Amino acid sequence: MHKYQVFVCVNHRTDDACCAASGGKGLLAKCKAEVAALGLEATVVVKPTGCIDRCANGPALVIYEDKALAIVPERYRKFFMQGVMYGPVTQDDIGSLLESHCGHGLSLERLKLSN
Repeated sequence: MHKYQVFVCVNHRTDDACCAASGGKGLLAKCKAEVAALGLEATVVVKPTGCIDRCANGPALVIYEDKALAIVPERYRKFFMQGVMYGPVTQDDIGSLLESHCGHGLSLERLKLSN
């Protein structure tokens, strides 16, 4: 089980205010590459997701940290996980964001969105 789960919004809407239109798919690919480059594959998994309701701040992503919930059944873990939302995140930002948040456990405040 990975300690961090990174969900990158790749949602597509008919108007221009969506993460897909602002580069979500490219960010997803870059995020996966940066996890590998930083050697974080054992602790970080990156997945695409639909809308996370931050269209105006796209592309956006959310990082969930598993708080060592091995004793909690899988179906209930989502109730114990706290996510941190970031946006707008550029491909240039993703390395420092992953290193800070997933490598050192520190939020990157300049990109952090209010939940």
